[in-house]
Amino acid sequence: MNEEKSIKLLFLDVDGTLTTKWEIQVSKSVLFAISKLSETVMVSLSTGRISQEVKELINLAGLEQSYHVIGSGAEVYGPSMKLLRKKVLSYDDVTKVIDLAEDIPDGYGICHDGTWLDSPDAISKGMEFITLSLHANSKEQKDKILNHIQVLDREYHITVGSHIWNPEGFMILITQKGASKGDAIKYVQSELGISQEETAGIGDMPNDAPMFSQCGLKIAMGNAHPDLRQLLMWLYLVLKKMV
Repeated sequence: MNEEKSIKLLFLDVDGTLTTKWEIQVSKSVLFAISKLSETVMVSLSTGRISQEVKELINLAGLEQSYHVIGSGAEVYGPSMKLLRKKVLSYDDVTKVIDLAEDIPDGYGICHDGTWLDSPDAISKGMEFITLSLHANSKEQKDKILNHIQVLDREYHITVGSHIWNPEGFMILITQKGASKGDAIKYVQSELGISQEETAGIGDMPNDAPMFSQCGLKIAMGNAHPDLRQLLMWLYLVLKKMV
């Protein structure tokens, strides 16, 4: 495996990759595997979750000195969770998307100042947001929302992820243009002087495609994969032999 010989940086998606369906917390066995793997390579998170939702995970996994891609690429944090890069949506951006989606979504998630707001009535002019999510309970509903907002594809980054509280449903994620997981990972690679060929990524959803585009080694998981611990330990053993 020639690719693994040069791997220095590994990005891990969280929901559906580090967790299984209906789980919010990462299991102790997976945390152990991550900590072992971090002995041979820098392990970083690349997630749709916001900073407040991953701080405990970062501490438990011993990843405080790593770089992390948060909010589907809207934010990048460096060692000790220092904010290095932030791409925001304005009030006008958010209301434009919501108006186009009409009343199709079953719910909303609008991230402002580290908090999820669940109603358009809770936002006002002057506020900044890193992520807007539109919730759907079925593929048909998800496709209908995407059809309504597809005219905005050139203005914003639009992708689909899983919802922490409803893993059977869909979460359509909207961030500023240039705020995808791939854009954020490219920024981290530049900061660290690490190439695409030296980067690996593990994910499971369509919103991980931009992450994979920046990774030399790509591993796509089935949603709620039960064998992640074994996979991480296998990577640990492979990489350990090559350092």
